[in-house]
Amino acid sequence: QPVRLVPLQGPEIDQMMRDNRFLTADIIPAGIYISEQNAIPTISVSAQWVVNVGLDEERVYQVTRALWDERNRAAWDGAHARAAEITPQSALAGITIPLHAGALRYYREVGLLPLAGSQKSDPAD
Repeated sequence: QPVRLVPLQGPEIDQMMRDNRFLTADIIPAGIYISEQNAIPTISVSAQWVVNVGLDEERVYQVTRALWDERNRAAWDGAHARAAEITPQSALAGITIPLHAGALRYYREVGLLPLAGSQKSDPAD
């Protein structure tokens, strides 16, 4: 039986995303489902790595740095059909909990978050 996907878009969806910051706008690419030849607007929930606040800052920093090292890009690309969309920038979308100090340090270092002391230094704020 063919599948028909219903587009999720419009003012109600926009309001839902404002009310639930963990939801982000997304697109199901054309051809993912045989019966759908057009791209379908939708919403998604990002996967997040969560660690205990007590974990050593340097360790979390090093893991975050290794995760996004370009030498690991081939592993990402071979692991998931939409891996090209998984980037340090996309990792910050939909975050509703504070970043660990080690991850915060990495994202500040690479310029994806403002430096400490700025008005908005954590995406969960």
